[in-house]
Amino acid sequence: MRKMLLAMSLLGLAMTVQAEEVHYVIKVTPTLAYIDAGQQTGTQKGDVYLLLRERGEHFTQVAEVEIVRVDSAFSIGEITYVEPGEKVEVLQRALSERDWQMMADQAHEAALMRGGQSESERPDGALGKRSILFMMGGEWGRSTDLRWNAQNNLLAEARSGNGLGIGVRLGQVLQNRWRLNFTYSTNAGGDVDDLVIELDMHRLLSDYNRAGLYIGAGVGLHQLSIDAPGTSDDSANKLGFNLMAGLQIPGRWTFVAETGLQRVVTWGPSIDMSNVRTYIGLGRAF
Repeated sequence: MRKMLLAMSLLGLAMTVQAEEVHYVIKVTPTLAYIDAGQQTGTQKGDVYLLLRERGEHFTQVAEVEIVRVDSAFSIGEITYVEPGEKVEVLQRALSERDWQMMADQAHEAALMRGGQSESERPDGALGKRSILFMMGGEWGRSTDLRWNAQNNLLAEARSGNGLGIGVRLGQVLQNRWRLNFTYSTNAGGDVDDLVIELDMHRLLSDYNRAGLYIGAGVGLHQLSIDAPGTSDDSANKLGFNLMAGLQIPGRWTFVAETGLQRVVTWGPSIDMSNVRTYIGLGRAF
């Protein structure tokens, strides 16, 4: 119970509104506290009351008492615990453990409605478990600037170049700090078109609904195509492997900044879509 009262300051406003639930200490002895709650208010022998000191708009726990005698208008409680550095005094507030639990339940329900609860309090399927993210960024160091041999229409070389990538990512949170992602993307720049389907797993370094860093790895299937002269092959499917690290800032809109290394199996002797990429993204959780 004493650990639960660490959150009492969060209930200050609720307790003020429901002041009829809170009583007063009217007399104190070295071992007993008299409270102006008796049979008329439903107090019973064995009930536990929390003695509270007002601190601005909030309350701080002072002690606990167990009711040993009940009169019609007041009760006598044995002081069973006193917080270090605190002292039981007349006119301190007294709240029954039963009423406190009811208030705590109401505060919890209000937090659920506001969407401000911690991950451990969220039910399965709560807001934010799934997300959609629209991404755009640069892909650096790809060998996609092609040079053809005019005599035999064969590829002579593929020079290094950069490109612009765009994509959409669907995410599903698993066990709070793991997120499975499905990404569909394409790019522009260079002479090779690349349509990509990726499956990645992210390890979040903080709760999925909080700002923080993440790292991840995954695989991708790349559908490559070129405008090849003559009878040269103009398309191929290649496997890719991804490593990434990023920063997410959730809110009404989620912002993501990500960098990573993408390794793609080369096409022929020289076409290599492997790159270092930097992306930014904006999306929503649902």
